[in-house]
Amino acid sequence: MDTNHLFDNAISDKRLKIMKTAIPYFNPEQQKMLSMYVVFKELQNTIRFFNNSDQKNEIGICSVEKEKRTSGNMINDIKKILDDNEKEKIDSILTAMSMFEMYSTMINSDGQAT
Repeated sequence: MDTNHLFDNAISDKRLKIMKTAIPYFNPEQQKMLSMYVVFKELQNTIRFFNNSDQKNEIGICSVEKEKRTSGNMINDIKKILDDNEKEKIDSILTAMSMFEMYSTMINSDGQAT
């Protein structure tokens, strides 16, 4: 399941998405007003979404299945919206963290680094 933008899709209808896409084509004052309108409508939709009795404890239909709720899956979904430079930075951090974790495991199992 592609989890990108699931929450956005739950709170933003096609009309709001069209408005968001059109914002850069207006003059600054119109951009300001249209942006505030879109954000206000999304806030209203978010409040309505979470007040829906079927959605009380979690995001419901747009939630990732519990067995797939891992930090690795979350990072992979986030990486889908990053540019190549940002993805490379995330991958470098993850590699460093993995190496540190392996080193810590070695120290804990042997009592010392080899």
